[in-house]
Amino acid sequence: MFYGGVTVPVMRRELDAPPDQPKRSQITQRVTRWLNLAGWAALGVVAADVFVSTTSWQIGRRALWLAAVSMQTGIVVLHRHLSDLMAQPGFYDSDMATFAHWHSLYLSLSTVQWLTMLAFLGLSIAAWQRQDSQQPDSQPRPTTSLHHRAGGE
Repeated sequence: MFYGGVTVPVMRRELDAPPDQPKRSQITQRVTRWLNLAGWAALGVVAADVFVSTTSWQIGRRALWLAAVSMQTGIVVLHRHLSDLMAQPGFYDSDMATFAHWHSLYLSLSTVQWLTMLAFLGLSIAAWQRQDSQQPDSQPRPTTSLHHRAGGE
């Protein structure tokens, strides 16, 4: 969905770029801006549950959320740094070792953030299930007995 809604339109615009600019990096650079925005939005939505909810395991969930926010901040800072490197004259003709180092760190941080949020999801599901099992049913369940089904009173 994200690819079709963001990547493809950006790619279509960028393919009309001057031929001296590498297209792959232009596309991924712009798409990543949208991914970072989506990351902040998702963390904002999750914050509403983390800081309002009274489920169990709140300390663990909050710690994971704060870790993900810290990583998102690092991801945005690294993206800016990578963009600055790419904007330097002659970048694409230069030794790519420095860029590769920072890009590898960027990818690693993104992966760790993804794994952190998977752990967060697991804790959340467990906490929600535990909370649901401790709450009395708010709606009485209809009772059906064999006697009632047979027309008896």
